[in-house]
Amino acid sequence: IGTIAFQVTICMQIDDFWFYWSHRLLHHRSIYKYIHKKHHEFRHTIPIAVEYAHPVEDFISNTVSTLLGPFILRSHLLGMLL
Repeated sequence: IGTIAFQVTICMQIDDFWFYWSHRLLHHRSIYKYIHKKHHEFRHTIPIAVEYAHPVEDFISNTVSTLLGPFILRSHLLGMLL
């Protein structure tokens, strides 16, 4: 249990770190209008608006941030499901 709790805690930190910096990168003026602007076109503050994104943004900010921690820590597949 100690190892799982440690890995989940570290994975949460890695996820948050990656998401924050990748999201800031997507606001860079050279790529904002091509990728991230779609996310800001949704005008209502409802939970589904979080998922309203360009596929590249979804991969960079959401998918990679979720999988990066378990990949770095070489977590067991079942640990990733937590």
